[in-house]
Amino acid sequence: MKFVLFVAAMVSLSGLARAAEQKPLKYVLCKNNQKMVRTIRITPENTAAATCKVTYSKTGMDEVVGQSRSASDCNSILKNIQDNLASSQWNCKNVGRASIQYSNAVSIQ
Repeated sequence: MKFVLFVAAMVSLSGLARAAEQKPLKYVLCKNNQKMVRTIRITPENTAAATCKVTYSKTGMDEVVGQSRSASDCNSILKNIQDNLASSQWNCKNVGRASIQYSNAVSIQ
């Protein structure tokens, strides 16, 4: 039983390590006058269905809004969202060196 738990823990940790290593191909940060922040990012996806995915973050919640086998399709999705935000008075800029870190730590207050 201990061995099974050990293997399960190792598989889980290796999955987290891969997620943390996956750097965005493109990362856009948008702010409005009320200092609210939204992000749009393209990350690589190594599945048969897609080579990239587009994630939109609003109020701290991530939502995958598209995926494609074509990087240009993912760029188009990102650009459409960015243009929509800009038309609603959001200021967006490309972030050069973005790093996404995931944590499964739980805070109890």
